[in-house]
Amino acid sequence: MVCSGDKFDPRQIFEFVKAHQEMYSIAIMGRLLSISTSGYYAWINRPPSARSLRDHELPARIRKIHEYSSETYGRLRIPAELKTAGIRIGGNRVARLMREAGIQGITRRNACRTTGSRVHSAYDSRSRRSKVCRGWSQSPLGRRHNGR
Repeated sequence: MVCSGDKFDPRQIFEFVKAHQEMYSIAIMGRLLSISTSGYYAWINRPPSARSLRDHELPARIRKIHEYSSETYGRLRIPAELKTAGIRIGGNRVARLMREAGIQGITRRNACRTTGSRVHSAYDSRSRRSKVCRGWSQSPLGRRHNGR
């Protein structure tokens, strides 16, 4: 058995044991990795769960919805689209499947607000424009004249 407090996922440990069983015995790896041989053999003979089977087919549907939305939909809108198609799925599961498939939605950025933008919004844009575009010119003597 694998303790739930371990920092490794039991599936990762079992896959490691499966990959290295030709070099080392399963009993020795089980003792070193703190897993039981019966737990390993139960994992090997266990059929895939319904959730894992769905996890293999859902990324294709998620990718299709993502491409249909011009690659803008993310973890909030894709579950809503799947719900309209009759598939109940949570946002965190969609986020995990999108992350594993390398799909990423576009996030909106907040408008950049500065203190100056609040001050200038109080002024009339026409009066500000008329002050800026007055056509000032400089005479050869260095004095400024209004170019009207």
